[in-house]
Amino acid sequence: MRYYAVLKEDSICEEIRGVHEEIELHNYISLDKEDISVLGKRYNNGEWEEVELEDSIPKSTEGEILQAEMLLNQQLILSKQTEIDMTLAELLLNQQGVSR
Repeated sequence: MRYYAVLKEDSICEEIRGVHEEIELHNYISLDKEDISVLGKRYNNGEWEEVELEDSIPKSTEGEILQAEMLLNQQLILSKQTEIDMTLAELLLNQQGVSR
């Protein structure tokens, strides 16, 4: 079995993959053994470097942030609507003389 460190775009190892055949891709770095110690490290000129946690966290685009904010707002609106629906239903039941 051959082992490879799979690099993200920023040359940080995100996965160790064991395969039966040789892989020749620029983001696959051959390892001598299954070495999980390289996970989260940056491969730079043949060396593995420690990476600040901030550097390894992908940055959100403005579009992704806006989409997340819209989804949160939609969820808040739905939550409030459910609250209003429950209150209205209770008022209508009370008008009809039905108690819970």
